[in-house]
Amino acid sequence: MAKMRGVVLVRQGDGKHPGQLAYRNDLEIPKPSGKMVRIRTAFTGVCGSDVSYVYGKASVDAGRVLGHETAGIVDAVGEEVVSLKPGMRVVVDPVQSDPKSPWVQRGMGNVDLSSVTGISYDGGFAEFFLSHEHYTHPIPREMSFEQAAGLEPFACGLYAVNNADVEPNGCVVIFGAGPIANAMCDMAKAKGAGTVVLVGTRDYRLDAARGADVRLNIGKGPTRYPCGDAARAIKEINGGELARSVIVATGSASAIEQGWELGGRASTVVLFGLMSDGTTFTHKCQPALFLDKTLRYSWLAPNTWPEVMAYVKNGILKVEDMHTHRAGLDGLAPAVETQAERRDNCIKYLIEVGGELK
Repeated sequence: MAKMRGVVLVRQGDGKHPGQLAYRNDLEIPKPSGKMVRIRTAFTGVCGSDVSYVYGKASVDAGRVLGHETAGIVDAVGEEVVSLKPGMRVVVDPVQSDPKSPWVQRGMGNVDLSSVTGISYDGGFAEFFLSHEHYTHPIPREMSFEQAAGLEPFACGLYAVNNADVEPNGCVVIFGAGPIANAMCDMAKAKGAGTVVLVGTRDYRLDAARGADVRLNIGKGPTRYPCGDAARAIKEINGGELARSVIVATGSASAIEQGWELGGRASTVVLFGLMSDGTTFTHKCQPALFLDKTLRYSWLAPNTWPEVMAYVKNGILKVEDMHTHRAGLDGLAPAVETQAERRDNCIKYLIEVGGELK
């Protein structure tokens, strides 16, 4: 019987050090049934949450094949599938809740998770994986598989931008210059933001954000964008006011606390990014009450896929700004460590599984 190549998470790390990933060429090829389809993987991106799972900062079952930012070709379909056929080029929305759920019907399937590709069941760091028909989207002929594999983090970022209540010509602050945050700068501009301020700690990541109007480096090392006091800098930029829209695009507890303080009067502060299981956030309620501040969370990407596809197709978002490094399946373990430790100016790895399949 034919087998497939893939990478299995054997053991999670201790929170500071990576666990064990094992490259194997003897994995069982999954068989689709019912509404499920089997996809031959082209590319899969390494998400920050994949890094968290490998390092043990978030929980996932041992033995799992990770990978949820993925695209490829439909290889086989279950007996109940009606809209997809073998050979179709597709991208996967990994948040695969029951389509009949009342929360899915309300457009909020993210709060009624029944399964997630690469977390609840095996994902795209293998030659083949399964996906539900409802969450498997055909991609335009002119869109490459690399672009399609980059859609998922952009879709999540767009949900955060939508939650931030961006005002026309308003000031938007994005705290944390990671790959999704950098894309959020472009999306905030597309939503009509006047000034987008990106706050980070590494110049090469700040430089990668095309849509940022102002870059502030609050780190300790040498920088072209020195900033000792982000709140003061934002007030100078924004007519004496703090921002009305703030997105904290990292799960760091200290970043959450700092980002909260950058929201001003009648502001909305959105917390985005996968926090560790025990992360807490404490703030003084009365000052927030007097400023009429809103705290929101942004989890996954409900109902953003058509819009984000259009942004990529029309060149508003450029996947090539995000995928700075590449590796094959057998190079996934060092890729995760490089991305986690931000070595070699790495923003994000793209794992080539089948490549640009024909």
